[in-house]
Amino acid sequence: MVKEVIWTEKSVRDRLYIYHFWFTHNQSTTFSEKLELLFTESAQLLAKFPHIGTRTNIDGVRIKVVRSFKILYQVTPDKILILRIWDSRQDPKTLKL
Repeated sequence: MVKEVIWTEKSVRDRLYIYHFWFTHNQSTTFSEKLELLFTESAQLLAKFPHIGTRTNIDGVRIKVVRSFKILYQVTPDKILILRIWDSRQDPKTLKL
């Protein structure tokens, strides 16, 4: 059964921040558009196969790696909650769910 994917407010803000960063850095939307496609495709894959991500030390939270980013998510009986999109080049101590 395909589960519904819910992007939390934090994960939406993460995506916007990432897109803005790359637009500012490259002066082009091309890379941001590629990332949007990758994140969307990954979310669709998680909807079909929710347990493909790696378990974390946080109860119920899994990670799906997309390039240098990590999609942190939780699986519920009928939904996938995408909690954060994390650039793995950042200090992990600053990550807050």
